[in-house]
Amino acid sequence: MSKQTALIPLVLLTIFILSGFTVIHKSKAKIAQQNINRELIGVWQDQKTHGNTTIKDQDGTLVVVSVEASDGEKYVVLESKIENGNLKWSYKVPSTGYVLNMEVTSVSGDVMNCHWSNSTASGMQDFKRVN
Repeated sequence: MSKQTALIPLVLLTIFILSGFTVIHKSKAKIAQQNINRELIGVWQDQKTHGNTTIKDQDGTLVVVSVEASDGEKYVVLESKIENGNLKWSYKVPSTGYVLNMEVTSVSGDVMNCHWSNSTASGMQDFKRVN
């Protein structure tokens, strides 16, 4: 076996190892670039309806994972995303068929303010952190 042939496995191993470090570096950079507002993570209670919305960090991005009415009805989260730096989500109320769209406008300590809208109306809603 020549010296050049013997070097091939070593060169391939080096390329494999370096490419892995590059992927890890890129994924860490992606998470850092999202710059999520960790103040939003938790369970938030709607101060009018007393329903709960749960927000979690999933792989470096904020996600609304559940919305539940005070009577226990579980709403269907249709979408959850960060857009223009704001957390937005929409959900459907199975018992009525209504779809509501929510957008966080501010958060300060244990109070989160949101703009809501549906097909017929819109307004502001306050949430208080309960967990």
